[in-house]
Amino acid sequence: MSKFLSFFNICSISNNIDNFGVSPDSVSGSIIHTLDQNIVIRKELSSLREVQSWTIEELKLSHKVVYDFKSKKYVGVFNKYLICWDEGDQQIKKGKIKLPRAVEDIISLEDKHTILVYKDGTCESLENCSTPRDTNWTPVGDEQTHQINKIACFNVPGDRIMMTYFLRDRSTGEMEFVYFLLNVDTLTPTDTIHRVKIGRPECKLSAFIAVEGDTFPSVVTIWSDERIFVLTINPDESAPSSLGKFVGMFKCLRVNKPMTVVAVGKNCIAIYGGVTQQDGASLILYNTRITHQIVLCRQNFKVYFDNCRLWVIGKYLLMGAGQRLSCLPFRISPEKLSDIIGSKRSIELSPNSFIGTVIKDRINEEKELEEYVTFSGEMAKFDSSVTSNENDVLMKYEMVTQNRFNDPIEIPEVYLNHMRWLYSRNVDVDVVQNESLSQLIKTKTVVHPKDRVFYTEEITVLTEALEECGKSDTEITEHVIPLLIKANLPDELAICLRKYTNISEQMLAKSLQFFIKLRESDTKSALINRVLACSFNKDLIKDHFRTNLSLDNAIYLLEHIHRLLSTEQIEDSPQYGDDFDSDTFLINWFTALLEAHYQQFLLARDRALSDKILKWKTLIDSFVSGILNMKPVASRLTSLVNGTATATLNENAGSKWYTVEVVKLY
Repeated sequence: MSKFLSFFNICSISNNIDNFGVSPDSVSGSIIHTLDQNIVIRKELSSLREVQSWTIEELKLSHKVVYDFKSKKYVGVFNKYLICWDEGDQQIKKGKIKLPRAVEDIISLEDKHTILVYKDGTCESLENCSTPRDTNWTPVGDEQTHQINKIACFNVPGDRIMMTYFLRDRSTGEMEFVYFLLNVDTLTPTDTIHRVKIGRPECKLSAFIAVEGDTFPSVVTIWSDERIFVLTINPDESAPSSLGKFVGMFKCLRVNKPMTVVAVGKNCIAIYGGVTQQDGASLILYNTRITHQIVLCRQNFKVYFDNCRLWVIGKYLLMGAGQRLSCLPFRISPEKLSDIIGSKRSIELSPNSFIGTVIKDRINEEKELEEYVTFSGEMAKFDSSVTSNENDVLMKYEMVTQNRFNDPIEIPEVYLNHMRWLYSRNVDVDVVQNESLSQLIKTKTVVHPKDRVFYTEEITVLTEALEECGKSDTEITEHVIPLLIKANLPDELAICLRKYTNISEQMLAKSLQFFIKLRESDTKSALINRVLACSFNKDLIKDHFRTNLSLDNAIYLLEHIHRLLSTEQIEDSPQYGDDFDSDTFLINWFTALLEAHYQQFLLARDRALSDKILKWKTLIDSFVSGILNMKPVASRLTSLVNGTATATLNENAGSKWYTVEVVKLY
């Protein structure tokens, strides 16, 4: 599930934000911050610790400093000169390389490529710039009349690199999208330059970006009439003549105010702009793959700045606005992104099936959802007035069952086909076991936990219909869980929590409250454990704990988690590509609960509550003591693996690894 984490400020910046920039450092999670024309700082984002800084006195930087992963040097552009220096250099003044043309931008890629992009649209690698080369260049655009925007590089099939950027005419404002492949050795443009005109009559371009796609990159354009177009670019084909496919209306932000867009990952962009129908601004993560609007997550701001700039460094989204450089960490799980954008599909049924007719009704309103819950359960009865063709089929089916179905080894395909045919015509089919079959035949039905259907038929119909409509796990559970709580169906709610993976923190808090209020029984503990086995974000669930979980329920849950940590483990809930650790999950639930109700715990002054908190302190002390006792073992195991294990525990002790015995032969 996509989420924004805690927002924090990094440092102050100057009013002229064009004179600084941010680029990834040699270490993951660190940045190179070009603060001004003569100040460069290396900073660690997790701790905001300043690792190193350089001050340039003689020359002035014209672009941000980048790190070249191939030469392991820092590269800075000083107007017509290029300087490379090592991490240990204190001063930057040696090894100037004269550039043939004015530089528009310098790009450092994670695959050890550093590319210089010139104002005329051409480019070359850092290595090619540092060695003698042919100076016969063919400009892509006129630097006097055109301005380059949104430069990006993408890896395309065939181990090739494609460069893209937008070229704007300074006088007329017309925009065109330029893309071309790069030569393998020099990273210079190939002979084929593709151009796509970006324009619509009587509409202004509000935002534009090139983003990585499934196979080839895509161009996303947002227009003043709130329409979004997505165009897939293939360098092996001729340039398209249209803007691509119209995918929907963009009503998330104001399109009549400047918006800042940056590519975050595959089929995902971040957009900063003004909030519609009110003051302030928002930063959203927007999915571009599907054919309707999906906002993955949102961060709101009270003040809107029209000169905002965005950078993406790993899992950090950096924003320069209002004389502040801020950081907003985000998380997008690729395996869960498919659930958010709506890829759930149930089994394929014929268009005439019962479920198919429900899908055509487009269930999307609360009233209709409640009507399905109150569905009487009366199924359509078999109509005896069948056609002659249907009678023939039924007769053939009876003959097949009499002649061949008693064979326990072979299941005829015609039987399965007729079963599908009967099901498609809403015929109730009862399967009766033939007692004449051998008692040696044993049948066992195995159902995957994620595919388990609900006990109530109405809930099954509702969830399958929502899945067929393309709803995500989060959307389905936000519709179904409140209805299950209202209908007092705890067993169905447990199945829902097991069946769907991405459940919002609000629904988890409401489910906990519902299960805690149940009467004491053998199944109550298992139902609560079903919620505790779900993944969640600790920062997001605290607010829902304060709203949905009373103090008494919080104390009950604390005692329940303490009992689980002391004795048994909670139910395993396997996640995509993750190892399930029940102790880690329980500790996270405990810390979230403690932080949410800390003030209430502090002001309660209850003797029984104090005793329970002391029990937690004793348990945590035992965990810490166990970890400390294992530290020497961990160090010895590390030494053993590295082959540096000491042979003696002290100077006088003998070796434990071998013994030497003197044997007298004669």
